[in-house]
Amino acid sequence: MAPTVPDDRNDPNEFFDEGIPLNDHEEPKDIETCPASPRSQMAAEALCLLSEVTRSVSTQTSNVLFTTNFEDVSIQVNMKPTVRSKAISCYMYQSKCQQINVACSPIKCIPENSSVVCSSNNQEKGGSKGENHDSDSDTFSDSDYSYESEKSISEEEERYQSIHFKRQSFLLNKELCLNDSKFFLGIPPHSKYIIKILSETIGSNLADVLLTLKKIKLDSSFKELGYTFGMSESNASRIFRRNIPIISRCLSALIMWPLPNKIKLHLPLPFIARYSQVQSIIDCYEIEIEKPSNPMHQCLTWSNYKKANTIKYLISATPDGLINFISSGYGGRISDVELTKDSGYLDVLPEGCTVMADRGFKGLDTLLASKKCKLVRPPSVKVGGKSNKVEVMLTKRIASLRVHIERVIGRIREFKMLKPHSCIDHNLIMYLDDINKTAAGLVNLQSPLIKQLN
Repeated sequence: MAPTVPDDRNDPNEFFDEGIPLNDHEEPKDIETCPASPRSQMAAEALCLLSEVTRSVSTQTSNVLFTTNFEDVSIQVNMKPTVRSKAISCYMYQSKCQQINVACSPIKCIPENSSVVCSSNNQEKGGSKGENHDSDSDTFSDSDYSYESEKSISEEEERYQSIHFKRQSFLLNKELCLNDSKFFLGIPPHSKYIIKILSETIGSNLADVLLTLKKIKLDSSFKELGYTFGMSESNASRIFRRNIPIISRCLSALIMWPLPNKIKLHLPLPFIARYSQVQSIIDCYEIEIEKPSNPMHQCLTWSNYKKANTIKYLISATPDGLINFISSGYGGRISDVELTKDSGYLDVLPEGCTVMADRGFKGLDTLLASKKCKLVRPPSVKVGGKSNKVEVMLTKRIASLRVHIERVIGRIREFKMLKPHSCIDHNLIMYLDDINKTAAGLVNLQSPLIKQLN
């Protein structure tokens, strides 16, 4: 049994005798050798009891230090915190089902029930602080609701501004295309009425017609066309693919073979003296495409002249520059004579007329003989030989007249999608025939190559 301590005790040193050692590591036998006195026995028993209490406390804590002196008895306990996270020490922990390692996370997370923990702590510290926290929490919920409402309003405003921007972009682009139709669409100013006719014929709105013609003329990307016409990139691509075949069928009516008397009526002066029977000047031009993945297609489209994969077209024009025939596309490997034979040009050629061509059409005269037609071309150059004076003069004379077909091809090249090195995308090769016919029809709407003198 522990000794009972009187209640009227004020001085803690009354329990200890000056001769009793205060070190708790001393053996009990040393205590027994001390002079026996009631106060010393009570001090020894109290000291033993205190050592037992100290051992029990040391098993529950990480470090216990027991010190005594002649004036006072004290117990100093150094306990390490079980939680190392500053965020958890500040009551920023979540529930057990949503625990995360806040100490190792670089993101400062605020749990859902943090307001409840803080409010309870404030209420423990003081009622006034708890009331202030309640008012702050109410204010936070109101501001949260107002933030959501402002967010929804801002989204509506952005949507309205986007629609308004697209509308203004389309109106500005429409005005530019109509004011300078030659640059943006390839249509001369005196033929702008064709835009309305196309829109009514194909049953589409004006924006679709402008988008299709602008793509051919400027070769703008579908993303750029989407921005200028207020639509998405995919929608612009779909509109172009849908409308280009229909527009091509409409403008193909402008590619026609005039009557022989009409051709002679508008025949330029240099043709009248020696070549008044010429009704057609033919030539071929090529357009570069992307390299096909199929080796067979690579072989068929390779052009030794352009040193690239190309699509070749045969074009025919009257002496005054009117396009009267354009073929479908063929691989760049095909020869000019074979292309002329296979394209159907001989089917539309009138009998008894004269055709002017380049040196590359050697051997075409045998095909024209079946139509009772005559071929006019520069004389061939012999290997290792020199041309005589007559051949040189004939070559210059024919070249000066055949230059009109080059000028017609130059007008077609004004459409940037049909430039020699435009490199047509493989997804648009199937529309290349329609694009060429559309461009040829628009070229026929332009003013004549040779201005007639009054």
